[in-house]
Amino acid sequence: MTDLSALPSSWASAAHDLFDRLLADLSSQGERQHTRLLRLHTPLGPDVLMAERAEITQRIGPSQGGATDRIELLALSRNAHLHAPDLLGQPVLLELLTSQSRTELRPFHGHVTEFRLLGSDGGLARYQVVIEPWLAFLRARVDSWAFQNLNVFGILDAVFADHAGQGALAAAYRLDIADTSVYPVLSTLTQFNESDFDFVARLLADNGLFCWWEHTGNPGDPATLGSHTLVIADHNGALKANAQAQIRFTQTGTALKEDSITQWHGHRRVGTSSLATASWDYRSVDSHRGSAQADAGHGQAFALVHHDQPGTYAFETPQEAQRLATVQMQALEARREQFQGRGTVRTLSPATTFVLQDHHDRGSGEDDRFVVLGVTHRARNNLQADAQAGLQHLLGQVAPLLKQAPANGSDEPLYDASFTAQRARIPVRPTLVDDHGARLHRRPSVDGTQTALVVGLTEPVHTDRDGRVKVQFHWQRGAQSSQRLGHPSPSPDSDNAPASDASGTWVRVAQSWAGANWGSGFIPRLGQEVVVAFLEGDIDRPVVIGAAYNGQGSANAQGNEVSTGAARATGNAPAWFPGDQRHGDQEGHAHTATLSGFKSQSLDSSQSGSGGHNQLVFDDTPGQGRVLAHTTQGQTWLQIGHLLQQNDNQRLARRGHGLELHTQAQGALRAGSGLHISTFGRTGGSSTAQGQPTNTREAQAQLRSHAELLKSLSDNAQTHLAKLPGEPTADQLHAHKALQATLTSLEGTLSSGADSSPSPAEQGGIPAIDGGHGSIPVTERPDLVLSAAADISSATPANTVISAGQNATVIAGQDVNLLSQRHAAWAVKDGISLFTRGEAKDGQRAVQEVGLKLHAASGNVNVQAQGDKFTLTAEKGIDLQSTSASIVISAPNKIMLNGGGSYIKIEGGDIEVGTSGPASFKGGMKELTGGSSASGNGPSLNKAKDLFDEQFAITDEQTGEALPFYKYRIENESGEVLTRGFTDADGKTLRVHTAKGQKLRVVADNN
Repeated sequence: MTDLSALPSSWASAAHDLFDRLLADLSSQGERQHTRLLRLHTPLGPDVLMAERAEITQRIGPSQGGATDRIELLALSRNAHLHAPDLLGQPVLLELLTSQSRTELRPFHGHVTEFRLLGSDGGLARYQVVIEPWLAFLRARVDSWAFQNLNVFGILDAVFADHAGQGALAAAYRLDIADTSVYPVLSTLTQFNESDFDFVARLLADNGLFCWWEHTGNPGDPATLGSHTLVIADHNGALKANAQAQIRFTQTGTALKEDSITQWHGHRRVGTSSLATASWDYRSVDSHRGSAQADAGHGQAFALVHHDQPGTYAFETPQEAQRLATVQMQALEARREQFQGRGTVRTLSPATTFVLQDHHDRGSGEDDRFVVLGVTHRARNNLQADAQAGLQHLLGQVAPLLKQAPANGSDEPLYDASFTAQRARIPVRPTLVDDHGARLHRRPSVDGTQTALVVGLTEPVHTDRDGRVKVQFHWQRGAQSSQRLGHPSPSPDSDNAPASDASGTWVRVAQSWAGANWGSGFIPRLGQEVVVAFLEGDIDRPVVIGAAYNGQGSANAQGNEVSTGAARATGNAPAWFPGDQRHGDQEGHAHTATLSGFKSQSLDSSQSGSGGHNQLVFDDTPGQGRVLAHTTQGQTWLQIGHLLQQNDNQRLARRGHGLELHTQAQGALRAGSGLHISTFGRTGGSSTAQGQPTNTREAQAQLRSHAELLKSLSDNAQTHLAKLPGEPTADQLHAHKALQATLTSLEGTLSSGADSSPSPAEQGGIPAIDGGHGSIPVTERPDLVLSAAADISSATPANTVISAGQNATVIAGQDVNLLSQRHAAWAVKDGISLFTRGEAKDGQRAVQEVGLKLHAASGNVNVQAQGDKFTLTAEKGIDLQSTSASIVISAPNKIMLNGGGSYIKIEGGDIEVGTSGPASFKGGMKELTGGSSASGNGPSLNKAKDLFDEQFAITDEQTGEALPFYKYRIENESGEVLTRGFTDADGKTLRVHTAKGQKLRVVADNN
């Protein structure tokens, strides 16, 4: 730096003269102010900073370089000690003199984003100033924010609103959209670890929107100095004609009154011929697809197809898919033919159109009309030669505007513009790929998974019909954020973490299985911390893949030492855990992590985990394997294996081995096709045929043996005339036929394989899933089979009722004992037959007393034949005695006593005694008197009225064939159900009895 005070007075005077001339050239008050190319206005005041030269870059955005204008300015000042904070962020106005007018200058308005001193000498300093629009400040804020239920313009409004009124920034923008209705409302769109600038650029590019800046100048307002407005558009109709609407092409050095283009070159690229895009939409269970073709006018001889994979659920509707495919194709197509130019046209501005004139390769009609995509202006102020040389000597050289021009030389142009353009008939679209084909403005990719908190309304489970939940991520900021930090946005809608159903959109929950009305279903509850994955790394495509325990579980106890946390999170500790505390002489918590399984929780205690629950526990303690299915409702559980008492995590008292089914409420065991309960063990387990659960071979063997016994004894009884009138032979007895039908049912099988009949599904053309081949034993009827290798005991302090609609058969290989502490009553409608063979072989009975005995230890024995005769027959003697009273034989008509050829007949008033031999009357005294008579008081024989009964046969209405094992019920006219059941093998119902005649109906029982 030159110290002027150290120079000789003549030299110092010359330097001061140089400064004065230089500043006079640049000053806004100088004589040459109307010819100055660049004029600078700052909040520091007039002529504090004076423009020396500038490079102004403008382009349609968003593009590879960004979506903002940029001015790099060299400025001179008398003050080498300007304070940078006085300018950073402040508005400035740079004006450019054009050929249109010397008074109406072209404004470039912006804010200072960089400021530095390049050098100084004496009283003169050179500064570098970078000026950018307000959008550039959005690079400085990196944020994460979940936008919900907004379209692209609503999201832009929200982002820009955060920067309105920040210092001197005025976030001015306007929309020029052909049809806003084609832009759908998005359920969610996330800005994730992105600057606001990058997020806005991505949002514009993804939607085919382009933007540019409009500038105004107002040097008379020192607070603003003018304005600049971001214009966002989606159609070429928003483009305006350039201030110089027709621009001539001339050779360099040609003198024209207006600015002109001196260089013009076409640039063509190989491009995509067609584009196809598709995105899977899980809501419609289909892909939304779109396709577009390139303009055939490019004349490309070969086809290049671009298959775009935007990820899942990229399009709200099929129409949106097609719109974006068209926009994307237009963006790719726009790069295929562009033009680069250079000249002196100072009015060139992005998004303006002009007509090129006088070029040898000009087209016709619309082909001569072009739109400016980007332009770089390079300008320097027109200093006098000696002032310029002195400035170079004091402050050094600066880079020339053109590489071929000498720095600060007289041949360096005062102004030069280089620009890129395309034909105006081609839609303008944002640049999507760089020169190497890499995609620009990519969405942020999420590496790995994140955890989040389940949020919602006040109910413990907040879900929709499809099992989705809402989550709040830890990076969301607001009133109930995990980090307990609010968002710095001044907007009243800045609460992005309310920990409620407004925190996010619906998120799917991955399940181990998910099918059409089948699969697993575990819905995370409010406050749970869940693990979230992102499809293809897309932050906007979260899926809950699991839940994670958190907090610090209490030692040797249920619960969590941290019950609640930020964002309404709940502390969740495992239900089963390793511990070291015994419960008396029992194991208690002192076990390793041997318990696993599933445990749910009653909704009203979801947050505490201390209420009613359901659980499926697998206990893998060595040598004590156990499975427990348990609900606290009615204290109901099924436990198999090594049985023990379990209280939450504690393993307590032993309860045995095998199976335990318990409930404090009601219970029912139903099997619609048959049920086998047996204590006959099986070897080989479930992996062999011997372990088939429906195999009833032991019961079959015993029933087959007893069927033979029944037939044998029945034959013997009938041989001894112990049968009722009309009784069929032994093998046709109802009891025998019922037993044979049971055996037939127990011998049934169910087959599967190549020889088996096709299922109804296969007959309908649906291929069946092969479940294996072979056959298994089953009951042909829905029978209940109860068999035991030892005794079967049934006991109750109340009543036992056994009812059979048809036959009840009791067979014992040895004795049948029926005991009653009070009365025993047998009532039979048609007849009863009691028969005993009257003999027992040695070893079958402890007491060799046989025959039939009827004893009454007290009270009467009353035997009556109320409708017919009574016959008492014995092969040997009949002993009729009264040990302490009398014997009375009475009959209203006649009594006849026969024995050994003699008789006594008592009939009417006569007694007749007859014998073929002598008759003797012996007595101590004989007395014959006059006639007398006597009559006995015989019992009164009351007859019951006949019962009404009926049995029905159910047949197929079309074929007339019987319907065996058909489920039915019989009702009377009032709808009262008299009986229900299944038909037998012949399609017959149970016989129903009524006390009076009435109409009945038989209906299918589907209940």
